[in-house]
Amino acid sequence: MAELEHVVKTFSLLEAAEKEQPFLTREQKQDLYRIAFHKESMEEVEKIILQLQVPHAGKEEKERILSHYLEPFFQVPENILQIENYIFQLQYMTYEKEKANHMLEALLKQENVQYDLEAMLTEGKIKAAVPVKKDRAMG
Repeated sequence: MAELEHVVKTFSLLEAAEKEQPFLTREQKQDLYRIAFHKESMEEVEKIILQLQVPHAGKEEKERILSHYLEPFFQVPENILQIENYIFQLQYMTYEKEKANHMLEALLKQENVQYDLEAMLTEGKIKAAVPVKKDRAMG
């Protein structure tokens, strides 16, 4: 699943690149994720990000760069593009969840709170799966 690895790596590369100033629209990011998903090498994706990050690159220039790399995928049916977008969104949510878990872990360690994050997550999943019994008196 190198393709998904490329997409996840692109999330962190873009996050670092856009730390000071965002330079891509949401749609442009989706295009970049699609390129990363289909590229053989992550180095190619890194080069594309550098091209997009150039300070003088305006919206039209960025669109031209992305279109050049997306050209092989222009004939892909719309339903396939939508499925890819769902995959990218799911991966992004997972990426953000992992980041939040690591931030929580660091905060708890900083406050000297002892815990086992994996055990807490497992316990939460178990509690969520167990149906709540209604009190007969209430209802």
